[in-house]
Amino acid sequence: MKPHCCFQGRRLWPLGSPLTDRTSRARFPEARPGTTSREATAVAPPRLPRTGTWEGANMADSALPDATTVQVLRDLANRLRVHSIRATCASGSGHPTSCCSAAEIVSVLFFHTMRYRQTEPAHPDNDRFVLSKGHAAPLLYAAWAEAGGISETDLLNLRTIHCDLEGHPTPRLSFVDVATGSLGQGLGAACGMAYTGKYLDKASYRVFCLLGDGDRFMMTM
Repeated sequence: MKPHCCFQGRRLWPLGSPLTDRTSRARFPEARPGTTSREATAVAPPRLPRTGTWEGANMADSALPDATTVQVLRDLANRLRVHSIRATCASGSGHPTSCCSAAEIVSVLFFHTMRYRQTEPAHPDNDRFVLSKGHAAPLLYAAWAEAGGISETDLLNLRTIHCDLEGHPTPRLSFVDVATGSLGQGLGAACGMAYTGKYLDKASYRVFCLLGDGDRFMMTM
């Protein structure tokens, strides 16, 4: 019997190895049985412009998305909300409102702006994403579920004792670079990553940091 992905060592997936079902799933998931015509058209938009072998779109090439892409991103944002609420309800704890308020931001970042390899979440050239408001972790997990890295069933194991989908992001997950439990820590870490990438690594990756209102009141800001 194949072990549950949350039990494969200290990481949800081993570094450098393909993620579960990622090679067979499209970036925008196929319509499920019973979806409306609007949902069906939303999940299969034209591919966004991109460069090289990146699986994410290049922001400079697609700064003004067309109406179809905008609708796709809106529908994805709502799906992220649904995933987040289901996960927090299943665990009996969490911050669903913090997830819902940032759904559009995460939808645009993950499915339009960021450049990253879906099958290699720890690739050194991937764009970085730091969730400074770490209590919105279910939203991050939902984004990876929509990208094909986590099954919807896995999301329902949020905060269980043997699952790496914790209440705050943990670097035990191969797609998490920074553990953000305390508010106000993420921005400093993201700035350090950006500085390192530009001046030390001479790399092309970009760093995105999502802050919450609570971050503004921390002395580290």
